[in-house]
Amino acid sequence: MKLFGEKKIFELDSEQRKTLEDVKREWLELVTISGKNPANSETDRDIDWLYNIAGFSKPKVVIADSFAEYQKIPSFTSSTKSLTLSYPINHNIHKKFRKKLIRNTTQLIQKHVDNDVILELTKLEQVFTNKIIRDILDVLNGNGQNYLNGIMARQPNFGLSTEVWIMSSSFFDRIGCLDNGIVKEDFIRYSNMMMRGIWHASFFKDVAILCSTPKKIKNDDQGRLHSVSEAAVHWQGDQNDYFIHGVMFEKNLWEKVTKRELKIKEILQIQNIEQRHTAIQLYGYDTLIDEIDAELMNKSKRGNELYVLRDSLISGRSIKLLKYKCPSTDRIYFSFVPDDMNFADNAMAWKFHLTPKEYDNLDIET
Repeated sequence: MKLFGEKKIFELDSEQRKTLEDVKREWLELVTISGKNPANSETDRDIDWLYNIAGFSKPKVVIADSFAEYQKIPSFTSSTKSLTLSYPINHNIHKKFRKKLIRNTTQLIQKHVDNDVILELTKLEQVFTNKIIRDILDVLNGNGQNYLNGIMARQPNFGLSTEVWIMSSSFFDRIGCLDNGIVKEDFIRYSNMMMRGIWHASFFKDVAILCSTPKKIKNDDQGRLHSVSEAAVHWQGDQNDYFIHGVMFEKNLWEKVTKRELKIKEILQIQNIEQRHTAIQLYGYDTLIDEIDAELMNKSKRGNELYVLRDSLISGRSIKLLKYKCPSTDRIYFSFVPDDMNFADNAMAWKFHLTPKEYDNLDIET
């Protein structure tokens, strides 16, 4: 599809919208279920090309089969001292190439497309970014992983999991908005390199660390990583990630929870509050109250409930359990509170580090 003259697109027509739907579907499949591995000679040549632009020599390319493996590589390589990771150059590549490429590509698109149409695509990018980062990348980062505190976290993010701008630019290229020239050539080469399977990447002085795309991802009806029958994320190698409604579990614990092999008393002893809540949610709250034979001590006007567990978890000791609803999500939570609590709202005040009077004066709990 080609544009004629300098006529601008002020609104996408039916054919262009069909093309956009094709690009959206292809992109989502590419990022979430393609299972591509960037280990090939073309990727090696393109990585060399990027490093040459940044003024550095050919790097060693290390490819991880899973995101967990990808996160561990910097500490492993640094300890062996066979690779130099103390001088990250992501900013060089970003400043000398990618930043300029994004700017120049945008300028080419603006020659042919009205800003309202560009804004529409920008919003679409945000939707995909939210889906990929919130439902996949952030979840993988936030469950005991070291990525956010590691050296890679301080660098620009490269790869399909974060560079959604490639999707919209690819769409505009398909409808003829990228003129032939060095900018288009650079965009095609860079986007093709990423689309060969680079799900996430970090570039250092003498090593490029790449993570392959997942082979399969399963979600619940809210888009959260989820499966009670198999791993929610299947990677290239043996590494799989297990989730129940967006909460990550170690495989052993996931199996026990999904097969209902744990007693409620054992679930209540799970240290991670999100895992504990998710397991209880899977079993059912009624099961919790019934199995531990909890006695309702107090229910407040706010809906908070305080239960006492007599000899249920620790012999000879009564333990207090608070049941409450999160006002922002409507999710039900259970939390252990001090033994001397006798009123549900006082227990909630303690939980929020407030006095009973301060809690009583709250209009909305956050």
